[in-house]
Amino acid sequence: MRSFNPEISNHPVNLSPREQEIVRLVAKGHSNKVIAKVLDISPWTVSTHLRRVFVKLEVSSRAEMVARVLEADLHFISD
Repeated sequence: MRSFNPEISNHPVNLSPREQEIVRLVAKGHSNKVIAKVLDISPWTVSTHLRRVFVKLEVSSRAEMVARVLEADLHFISD
């Protein structure tokens, strides 16, 4: 996993409310299909949001995404 420090990153962690919601559900262990049902959106839309989050956080997996969010101490994940 790449080292990440939100204080020295050139890219601020700025996730939309929907992206935050999806990250929170991924952190709870939900699949894209379940997330889609919970949010009343298509699984394709969930995948699109996740791809954007991966780019913003500079990660390549769901586990790395959750670890990065926890490491950055972004409080929305525990809501």
